[in-house]
Amino acid sequence: DEQIAVFTSRVITASPIQLSTTFEGVNDFELSVYCNDEVLAIHQDPAGFAAKPYMMIEDGDRMVHVLRRRLYNGDYAFAVFNLGETAESVKIYFDELSSVRDVWAKEDLKDTNTITLTDMPPHSVRLFRTKIKQDS
Repeated sequence: DEQIAVFTSRVITASPIQLSTTFEGVNDFELSVYCNDEVLAIHQDPAGFAAKPYMMIEDGDRMVHVLRRRLYNGDYAFAVFNLGETAESVKIYFDELSSVRDVWAKEDLKDTNTITLTDMPPHSVRLFRTKIKQDS
């Protein structure tokens, strides 16, 4: 979880990605992290917009930060970091009905105006890509 969280922090903020290993030393898990095409597409988005804080919870051992980054085509990337020491449930609201994709899992979620996460483990992250649904 912590390796994915560190990599996601670089992706959402469009920071340079640095690997402190040789490719001969990379295991299958690390290779799946470094080569996730959907994650890299967010990192390499041509607009280069900076991520901005979207929501923060800080209360004792509870520490959840949500960053949002606008992408070139109008989509948004949301990174949800549980930086605390307890499992957390988080609900993120959008103004518009959106399609939601869990980028690390490479899984489409239902169209919604909220993302609800339950029992998110400490030191973990989730990365989503959202697209506003157009009226048909």
